[in-house]
Amino acid sequence: MANSFLDTFEQIFLVGEIGLAAIGALGIYPGCVERSSSNVEEYETMKEFFIKLFNKSIIKGCQIKLPVDFIVSAKVPLEQIIQENASKVRSGSNPNPEGNQGTGEL
Repeated sequence: MANSFLDTFEQIFLVGEIGLAAIGALGIYPGCVERSSSNVEEYETMKEFFIKLFNKSIIKGCQIKLPVDFIVSAKVPLEQIIQENASKVRSGSNPNPEGNQGTGEL
């Protein structure tokens, strides 16, 4: 199926765990997933497939897009976030219930 996509589309987005496996094939540590503690070893078994897919995509002129994940804030317990922001919610000082877009603030 992946090979037929190369003939059909100009761009293919590999997301989710497939994207992580593709990143692993490039030698980039993909991180851990919740379902398995051995995902890196599992991805290693798919490395040859992804390398062939990447090479064919170059020949066919099809761009393969991979996910870019990064940490955007320090790890903070939920209880601490609620406590720090409880006064803002009660006072109505933050009119945007989804937070301040782009700043990472609630």
